[in-house]
Amino acid sequence: MKRFLKDKRRLVFVGTFLAITFLAVSVMAAKITPEDKLRKAEELSIKASEMAANAKDSGDAEVAKKALELANEASLLVFEVASEAQKTGNNDLAQKAMNMANKVGAAITQIITTATYIARTSTEASSVAAAKEILRKAEEVQGLNKTTIQIALASGAVPPAEAYEPPEAPRFTIPVEEEPPIQDAEPASPV
Repeated sequence: MKRFLKDKRRLVFVGTFLAITFLAVSVMAAKITPEDKLRKAEELSIKASEMAANAKDSGDAEVAKKALELANEASLLVFEVASEAQKTGNNDLAQKAMNMANKVGAAITQIITTATYIARTSTEASSVAAAKEILRKAEEVQGLNKTTIQIALASGAVPPAEAYEPPEAPRFTIPVEEEPPIQDAEPASPV
């Protein structure tokens, strides 16, 4: 009996230790860096844009709905990054968040355009209703994206027009030597 209780204590101790270790590792693995969040947001917004284009071509409101879900997830990730930039005072991170929020905003605009197109051209009542629902939800996602941009601006990001740096002028040289000789040609026919 003592041996059974002793083995049971070991089993409980080892089980508890493994459970704590597993939870600690999973919690540490769940913490993604802001750069990873921005990368993921970019992937999601690109995929959302592609899905919105496909939905517009096919007139499929369900595909547009899935595109909006991806854009919403991307917008939430960028919002988290902008909030973190505000907490830490990291201007570079705020600028990256703002740039990504603009990209996500382009995807949201494309989804809105697609949903509007589907609502206007579809003959099925269910598709029209789904498109209107997409438009309503897209406005919420767009509001979150605008809030993200405001947070990024407050954290030190520069608006795109001000952050624009023109490309360097091309450097090439045209060899200029003497003027080419002028050759008079004889008239083709006497007039």
